[in-house]
Amino acid sequence: MSVKLLNEACLFQCTGNPLILVTAAELGNYVAKDRGKKILTDKARCMVKAPLPCSFQPTPSGAFLPCQVVQTAWTGINHRVTCSGNGVLTANSFMMCGHGGKISPVMSPCISGIGAFVSISDRAAPRGLEHTQDAAGSRGLEQMEQPKETEGRQEEAERRQEAAKQPEEGQADPVAEDPYARCDYQNCGRAKECGYYNCQPFVNNDARELRKNFQEERKAEWQEYNKKHCQQNAKSTTGGWRIAAHHIISGNQVLMMKEKDMLSYGVLAKLAVYYGYDINNATNCIMLPTNERDGFGEREAISKMAGAFDVMGLMDRQWHVGGHKYSLQNSTMERLMDYYEKHPGEYPIPGNPRFFSDYRTAMKEEMDKLLGKYNRKRCWEKQYKKRKQDFKADMDAVSRKVERYLLAFEKNPKKSFPYYVSKVAVEYAFDLPSASKIIAVYQKDGAIRAKRVRMERYQKDGLQVIPKEQEDILLKDRMEFIKFCQNAMHFLIEEGMEYQLPFEGANGLAPAVRRVGFGGDVIGYLVRHGNEVLAFINQNERPYQPIAKVVSRRGGM
Repeated sequence: MSVKLLNEACLFQCTGNPLILVTAAELGNYVAKDRGKKILTDKARCMVKAPLPCSFQPTPSGAFLPCQVVQTAWTGINHRVTCSGNGVLTANSFMMCGHGGKISPVMSPCISGIGAFVSISDRAAPRGLEHTQDAAGSRGLEQMEQPKETEGRQEEAERRQEAAKQPEEGQADPVAEDPYARCDYQNCGRAKECGYYNCQPFVNNDARELRKNFQEERKAEWQEYNKKHCQQNAKSTTGGWRIAAHHIISGNQVLMMKEKDMLSYGVLAKLAVYYGYDINNATNCIMLPTNERDGFGEREAISKMAGAFDVMGLMDRQWHVGGHKYSLQNSTMERLMDYYEKHPGEYPIPGNPRFFSDYRTAMKEEMDKLLGKYNRKRCWEKQYKKRKQDFKADMDAVSRKVERYLLAFEKNPKKSFPYYVSKVAVEYAFDLPSASKIIAVYQKDGAIRAKRVRMERYQKDGLQVIPKEQEDILLKDRMEFIKFCQNAMHFLIEEGMEYQLPFEGANGLAPAVRRVGFGGDVIGYLVRHGNEVLAFINQNERPYQPIAKVVSRRGGM
């Protein structure tokens, strides 16, 4: 049989603060290991990995003392599998801390070393484990004890390590270094009891809590947005969408942004914990459209992009995705640079706009300015209430400023520059052509025909794409068709036709080709699928070429 045993690589979580992570040191087992780590028994002692505030230990100031585990007996021990006579801990084991929190294993696949499988069988037993006879009559496993002299040497080594950690007589306990603390904690006699010093830079980014706070505190705005969402959903030609509660200042991707092994804004994250700033507060929220839960991942890339374009046109807000870090193509960056040079007053952050590449980078500029204000050393406990209010006001000011840019998307998508929560939102604002030439090749009355259509997009009661300048010819002469196509680079060919363009790949001017079902109505298809056509053009961008040059290279002159 198999039993899920825990080893010293296991991480535990406490209900006193979901962000508190706890490790366990094994004191009753020196032999049995799993993946090089000691298997945990009921003698394991808990240690706090990150001493965050514990909700079971409030202080008069309104803050919370850092977590300090008060060890009690383990519950849910497997006594049929023992090590040196001690029951082992399994995935079902937990301990109630003396302060009231429940400490149990974190069964998340993103944390390594948790709940490893250790086989318990008659033929292969892990060294040091014994398996007692169960009700089914399984044979007992022989326990392989560690030699006494080896055990003694190991105990002596551990005693020496503990002694080395103790300060000499008369010497004060040293204070652990905190790279995010901006106070004179090393010379402060109260550091170990100080709520600020003991706060760890971790915030709980929770989209559900963010949504709830927005709905309760900004009720009128929520009702207005939800009403528009329901109305516009019925108009969509590319499928429905959901509402995402977006953290303007993201806890995970901005406030706890990492560079190498350090938090870029650990100073601010530490203050956020100390002053009780809630990253999920209503001011830090904006509602944005996002993909459906079911079936979205199975759609092809062009269909996904077309759906996002359609929704942004209907809702006048940016398309939201889970991650806000993305890479832009050089052509997009050139358009951004061109826009900045023409509208320098609209760029809200001084400096070189070439550094802009995604939402996180734009937010980094704002957070850098805020960090500069809070990077000076001082005693943060003094004037606690005032500094708490000031910190929240500063964070809220950033949220409100960026929200104004995100909402400016309604009047003109370019006005959100440089705050775009997704790559597709940037492309919608800067990459979509205001006009583009499409050649549709289709069958009618048994003959192959081609229609040249100029697709234009305009803003009026939502984004719309309309076909203009329609011309149609019968495909019977190659030279005539080349001249008819002019410098068009995007071709839609009816599905099921065994037809190839006569100039595909000619002289480096290969056109982009997509096969679609016109259903006997080319213009009707282009009207209904305008955003899909724009997505096709966007994903298959071709540089502009003069008509004469293209026609000549295709062999038309």
